[in-house]
Formats: sequence, structure tokens, C-alpha cells
Amino acid sequence: MALRFPRELVVEAYLNGWTDITDQVRQSDPVSITRGRSNEQSKVAPSRLSMRLDNTTGDWNPRNPLGAYYGLLGRNTPFRVSLRVANDEFTRIQSNGWGTSSSGDPWSIQGTASQFAVNGSAATQRVASTATFVNAWLTNFTAYNVYVRINYTPTVTDVTGGPIEPATIMLRYINHLNYYQMRVIATTDEQYQLRVLRLFGGSEHILSSSTITVPSLTHTNGQTVCIAAMIEGRTLFGKVWPATDPEPFTWHAIVSDQDDLNALMEPGSVGIRSGVAGGNTNAKPITFTYDNLDVRVMRMAGELSEITQDWDESHTNKRASVKVEGPLRRLGQGDSPLKSTLRRAYETEVDNPPIAYWPCEDGPGATQLSSAVGGPPMAIIAGNVDLASFTKFLCSAPLPLVQQSRWYGPVPNYTPTGKIQVRFLMSIPASGTTDGAILCQMYDTGTAPRWEVSYDTDFGGCLVLKAYDKADAEILNTGIQLVGRNGKLTLVSLELVQDGSDVDYNLLIFDVGAPAGFFHAATLANRTIGRAVNVNIAVGSVMTDVAFGHITVQGQITSLFDQLQELNAWAGELAGRRFERLCRENNIPSGIFGNVSTTAPMGPQQVDTLLDLLFQCAEAEQGILCEFLSTFGLLFRTRQSLYAQESRFTLDYAAKQVAPPLLPLEDDQATINDVTARQPGGSEFRAVQLSGPLNVNSPWEDPDGVGRYEVSVVANVHRPHQLADVATWVRHLGTIIDARFRSMTVNLRAPTVSGVAARVLAADIGDRGVITNVAQIDRYQPIDQMIQGYTETFNTAHLHVIKFNATPYAGYRIFVLDEDRLEHDDSSLAEDLTITETIVDVANHSVTRWINSTDHAAHFPFNAQFGGEEVTVTAISGTGAVQTFTVVRSVNGVIKTHTAGTAVTLAKSVYLGR
Repeated sequence: MALRFPRELVVEAYLNGWTDITDQVRQSDPVSITRGRSNEQSKVAPSRLSMRLDNTTGDWNPRNPLGAYYGLLGRNTPFRVSLRVANDEFTRIQSNGWGTSSSGDPWSIQGTASQFAVNGSAATQRVASTATFVNAWLTNFTAYNVYVRINYTPTVTDVTGGPIEPATIMLRYINHLNYYQMRVIATTDEQYQLRVLRLFGGSEHILSSSTITVPSLTHTNGQTVCIAAMIEGRTLFGKVWPATDPEPFTWHAIVSDQDDLNALMEPGSVGIRSGVAGGNTNAKPITFTYDNLDVRVMRMAGELSEITQDWDESHTNKRASVKVEGPLRRLGQGDSPLKSTLRRAYETEVDNPPIAYWPCEDGPGATQLSSAVGGPPMAIIAGNVDLASFTKFLCSAPLPLVQQSRWYGPVPNYTPTGKIQVRFLMSIPASGTTDGAILCQMYDTGTAPRWEVSYDTDFGGCLVLKAYDKADAEILNTGIQLVGRNGKLTLVSLELVQDGSDVDYNLLIFDVGAPAGFFHAATLANRTIGRAVNVNIAVGSVMTDVAFGHITVQGQITSLFDQLQELNAWAGELAGRRFERLCRENNIPSGIFGNVSTTAPMGPQQVDTLLDLLFQCAEAEQGILCEFLSTFGLLFRTRQSLYAQESRFTLDYAAKQVAPPLLPLEDDQATINDVTARQPGGSEFRAVQLSGPLNVNSPWEDPDGVGRYEVSVVANVHRPHQLADVATWVRHLGTIIDARFRSMTVNLRAPTVSGVAARVLAADIGDRGVITNVAQIDRYQPIDQMIQGYTETFNTAHLHVIKFNATPYAGYRIFVLDEDRLEHDDSSLAEDLTITETIVDVANHSVTRWINSTDHAAHFPFNAQFGGEEVTVTAISGTGAVQTFTVVRSVNGVIKTHTAGTAVTLAKSVYLGR
């Protein structure tokens, strides 16, 4: 059974917990949700929800101190909208099974019937032995993206010997061998844990990298908890909380299934599973008690962006117009960039936070170098300095060049640790700098109170480490070390460790982009270091055009490689990984649709806004960045996940599963035939359609020509050769000749749609949708489109319509080995055809030949087309320039004659792609 009406619209606001406000939604004003973008090359816009609420009580006036939501309602208050599609209050009496749910869906069971019962207030499952489980699921119910919540009341005082597994929620349940689990585990130390799994072909695959422990909640006999699980696309969510509390906002578990081959992509049922792990010693059977099942299809989640109040003249009819938008709106406000990658690394360091840190990223008008950790600034003493003028360190904002200046940085007082680590970025010109110049000087409170890293001109520029006693006598001189410093972008680390009465020292360097670093280490006997007092840069004011930056003092020694990725500005990081990291660093819930290991390597992460950096991931991958529709967060869809998809829904136009208007649009809005792809500040590649469909030639010169449609795209890819991939892909999509559909409308209240409602509700940005049997509108091939967005309109009474905006899917029919055929694009009819001829001679105008049915019988039949007529090819004979096809004519309803020279192609072309 598919989803049925009546479906209950549920609108909630997060008012100290998720609060149901559905009864305040005005039924006379439909709820409207808009989601997506206009085409493949545009960015996804923030989702938007608009509705009107009854404000008779004044509760929706955030300034009303007498309002029920005063102090709770305000800017960015979270809202969510869903459809309740099933529920069970378990108020019936039922033995040997669970009977039929409150929403009319029968329960099926796996296990012995006597292990299941309903007692009038709750349902139970009993497990009689260890390493076993039982489950129940809603029969004939299907949903794709779904939220499930249930209450669980423990009957075990202490879990002993091994864990038990109550209230595991099953999602997309196809059968007992194939479904997702949000497994709940009650451990022997009475903790609740979550683990995300996929059962595929009967084999369990753990998707979560670790078991997630629910904080501040214990498994206690009689203490009811709520458990919620949700799936959207290929991302699963889970949370557990006390039943006495409102549902919390955050999810404890968010895990994506990145297995492109085995991810479960079909709608399925939902269910509840109970189990007892091996080793458990509690008395058997163990009874698991459940109540208040709630199953919903989520439609939108976002934040309050606008609320407008109005009323009639009597002031008795008060209303509040509410606008809610997805997280892309807030992320797009303001233009404050994220800090540079190296600065973020130091400022977020937990194990060894800097005692002193001067990034040196100050602007041209600064008079000192500010501290990033609250200590005193670094003073600029004597000489000149060109602030914010050196840009070659991509891990940093522009850095200063010393122009015979000297810098002095006092280190805040701290408790000595017996270790001192001083690090800084440095770039010496290719021509070198002053021989003997002191690059960095550090004073400490020990008996080796001064340490200096100086420069020597030999061997392409090298470093010398020196130390002095309190009488300024030299007690250490390493001689020239670490050669070849001229013209390099270098991270320098001076590391000192008190080792009994001696000091172990290490001078290390690492050049940006290098595979390894170099060091010089030894011991200075009978000396101490105490704590660092100050750091001086460019002592003596004798250097020019030398860049310094990101000067740190730390009280522990850490590996120089700890910030290797940040030093290289994450160059080479995969687009999907960068999306995940940026979201994690900025506390944004996120998910992946696809496999991040297949995504494009990216160039350096430079200083930019968070939203722009996130969209750069999608642009490099040519994938999709959008919002979750079920919860607050962001979703990244890989390019490969868009290829060769099964349709999310297939609608029958003749069966009235498509509502008017169905609006094809033949225009040039998406036409692109001349593409230049550029790296930021780097290389470029141009791809031009010189022949074939929609080429750059004038239409009066070439029947396939349309003139030049030129576009430039910026892609932050790692290597220049990747630009060819980007440019040719954009050109490929821009020269697809199928019509796009600005409106494909489905009325989900129509009885004809009931069988496909679950699939229509599953359709989202990047999914494929197909409409068949469209001869009534003079189309003889199924309409095959990619969903780019939609507008959904419904209310609590009778209305539910989704209007999809779509573009041709043809460009994403990418060749998959052993499953599709490559196009033969240089064949034509070798003869005129009547409307009934089934033996057809086909001429090949190149050395390429069609396969013959003698040698490749397994590949027959297949469909081809000529002149708009689709035929089924049952056999091909011959291997020469002319081959003979045996065909079944007019399989798409087109009956016509044809002339020699008409092109012969596959009915559905496919393309090679990465």
C-alpha cells in the first residue's frame, strides 16, 4: 500500500523544544514551500516556507509580554513541516501479534507470534535468548525519506553480562534481508548508544565509524525514553531523550551511506526491532515495551526569517504571516571571510594552544601586529614594513615584508613546562638577504637565555642556530644547516626541551608543497631554558623584502606535520572531504549523497566567506550543494551520484497522474557551447562545440548551429588538467537538445496518484523523474528530466500540489560498463522506408560498425530511432559499410515514412564520463 490520505499536516516551532503549532495554521491560506534552483549551472537558493498563523491570542507577537511564546520566539527560531503518514497509540488488545495500527496499517512480524502483544496502552516484544532478535513492521506501507519516533520503557533493572538492543528503528525495510537500522544499545554500564547499519542481502554493514554514546541519559527500569530515527537520501539521523522532555533540536547521530553500489535507494516500510546481544545474563525472556509510534514524511526545516502581523478594523481577526528559510540564507548574510587555514589551525589547537600568537595578517593601516590569543601585540620598531603585501603563502592572508624594520613580541607570563616551541613562516627572496641577519630571536628565563636563528648566504641560503648565556657569551653555534632557503616558502620550528640538566634542541623546516621536512638536532649540556619571555623578528633591522608571519610560542612540542594540511591550505583535498570538514569546523550538520572518495581534488582553500568556500566544493565537483529538507543542515551531492539514476518517480500522463499545467519550454536559456574554465588566479581551458548539436556556427551556415553562447566558470581544482573535465562537462550539458520543463505538476490528492505518492514525495534536487505515455501532447518519447527544484502547496484540509522545475536528464545518461551502449553517431538510412518495412539497410559513414546479432546475441534486442520513430532492433547482419537491421516499427507510436540519409541513433544516447 502506498501513502494514503488523509495525511495530517504537522507544523512545529522550536519553542524550548519542538512544539506542535498546527492548530494555529490558517487553513484558508495554503502553506507553501519553495526549494531548489533554476538549472544545473545556478546555485541552489535557500528553501522558503510561507504560511499564515492565527494570532488572535497575540502569541505570535514576539514583543508581547503576555504571549505564550514571549522570550522564545524571535529571529531564526527553527520551524519544521511534515506529513504524519502513520501512527500507533497501541490502545487495542491484541495477543500473538500487533494487529493493525491506529492509522490502519497492519503489522507484520518476524519471530514467534507469542512474542508479540498489545495490552491496551503499549505494545511488547519478548526475546527469549541471547544473540537473537524479533521485529515488527508496517505491512504494505512505503516511504523513502521518513521520520520515525517511538517511546520505549525499560523493564530491566540492570543490564548484565552483555548489552540489550531495544527500539532499533528499521528504515526502508524491503524485507528481512534488506533495510537500514538505527540500532539502540543499552550497555552494561546503563548507557544508551546508537549505531547506524545497513542490512544488505542479509549481511550487516556498520555505517557509523564508531558507536555514538547518548550523553547524560541512563537506562533505568521504568524510565521512558523517546527514540527518533530519520533518513533523507543516503543520510541517517538518530537521537534519544527522556520522554518527560520535549524533543531536542540536535541529532546525536548523523551518518551517510557512501556506498554507491549497495546503498538502499528504494522506498520501504518502517519497523521496530528488539534484540539481546551475546553474553547477556539477565533473566529471560526480556520484555521490551513500546508506545506512541509516530511516522512522518518531513517536508521542510528552516529558521524564522520574517514575521509580519496584521488585523482587521475590529482587531478581533489577527494574523501573523511567517516566512521561514533554510540555512543558506543565514550563511549568505554578511561578507566576513573565514580566517586563513593556518590561523584557524592555531586558534583551534586543543592539545597545545599557543601561549603567544601573532598571525601578522594585519591590514596596511596597522601600526602593530595584533595577538590572536589575547596577549600583547608585537611592536614594529624602527625601519619600515610593507603590511599585507606578501601573498604567496596560500595558507595565510597577506603577510608583511620587513623593510629594515624589527619586531618585538612580549610573551605573556605562564608556568614553565620545561619545553618551548617557537614557530614562524618565512620567505627569503630568491636573491637572498643580508649575511648574518638574525631572522628570529627568543629570550627565556633559563641559563641559556637567548636563542637566535640567523641566515647565512652559503649554499643558496641556510640557517644557523646560536645560543648565548647571561653574559652574552656564545654557548652554541651549529654552523650552517638546512641549506637552500632562498626563494622558498618555509615553516620554521625551534624546539627546546629541558632534559635533566641539559637542553635538547631541534631546528626544523618544512617547505610548502614539499614531501618531507628537514631538521638539525643535538644537546646543549648543563643549561636550562625556563619560560619564554619575548620573541624578536628581523633583529638588527638589516633585511628587506623578507616575509614573516604566524609567529607562535607554545609550551609543548608537537609534530611539525600536525599542521601540514593547513600549511598547504588543504591543496589536493577532495571536494566532498572539504565540504565535510568546513561543515564540521563550523558546527553545521551535514550529509553526503554519493561517495566522497570519487570527488574532485581541490586547489588551496583561500580566505573567503564560508558560503563561497562551500559552493567552491560543488563547483569543483560539478555536483550539488543544497540544504537538508528534513532538518537544519547542508547536503552535498556528488557528480557521480547524478549519473545513470533509476527514476525517483515514473508518472503516467495518460492515466492522469500529471496535473495541468505540463509546460515544456524550448528556449536557449540553458544553451552553452563555448566554455572557459579557470582556476582562481591560475590556468584555464576552453571547450568549444565546433560541430554537432547546438554548435557555435551560425544557423544559416550549419543546420545544427545556433551561434556562440559563451560562458566562463571558475573551478578551484587542484591540477590544471582537471579544467578540461570541468569545461567539457559544462559544454556537454549546455548542448543537450531536449526540452526543459518549467512546470511538471502533481496533485497528490488525485486518486490516480495514490500508487506513486511515496515516490513523488521522495523526489528532490538532482533526482530523475520520468513521465510516460505523452502522445496526447505530441511527444513520442518519455519525458526524462532532472529535478532542479519545486514548489509545494498544501493546507490542513484538501490541497496538496507539487510543481517541479526540471531540466533534461539526457546529459547524465553516462556510460556504465556492461549496462549501456555507447552512441554510434555516424549512421543513416541507406534506403527510403515505407511505414511497414521491417528490414532496414543502415549505412555507416566511418569505420565504426554496429554490433551484429551473431556475435553479440546477448545484447539484443535494443531500441534505436530514426526521424523521431523509435524501433526495437531484434537482429543485425553484416559487418561492412552497410548493415541490415531487423526491427519492430513504431514502438513509440510514431508511424511515418522515412527517406535515405535520415540519421540512425540509439533511442537513448549515453555518454562516457568520469
